[in-house]
Amino acid sequence: MTLADPQRDVIVQHLRRRDDPDAPIAEQWLIFVGQEQRGQADDEGRAFVFARLLADLVKRPVWVRHGDGDFERAESRAVGGCSCC
Repeated sequence: MTLADPQRDVIVQHLRRRDDPDAPIAEQWLIFVGQEQRGQADDEGRAFVFARLLADLVKRPVWVRHGDGDFERAESRAVGGCSCC
């Protein structure tokens, strides 16, 4: 079993928040290489396309983390949608 290396791998951090109880849930996708944020998107598809481009450049795998959950390996099918939402 391969584990994420949060110091070197490409991480897509999925955040969901509601700033106001009457407002809809806002989603945000942050893209990191190690601890350095390299981008963000409001759209999952764009976030994964950007993450895969970064992964090609740095020769590291892409992982996704939903909220405070565990890291999951992002496979090519994840570009079209994730299993959590």
